[in-house]
Amino acid sequence: MRKRKIILGGVALIALAAILATVWSVWFSPTKVAFVNWQISELGQISKSNDSRSVKISELPADRLHEAGRYDMVFVNGMGLRITADQREE
Repeated sequence: MRKRKIILGGVALIALAAILATVWSVWFSPTKVAFVNWQISELGQISKSNDSRSVKISELPADRLHEAGRYDMVFVNGMGLRITADQREE
């Protein structure tokens, strides 16, 4: 009987940890913002003006556009950007 309570308690603890991890990743994790084809000087100004710890800014090179789904928001500067048909589909 005691082993059963220990096992049930362990399962409940694992379930609670999974629920808390899901809640954190959905509602409370930092917002990830990617910038594609932006000038470094502009990104520097944007990064300086970001005073929120809940927003993470990063540069996403055009050759890694397949990773755009990992970000919550993606800003693309189209001036001079040459992308292939496959990259456009992604």
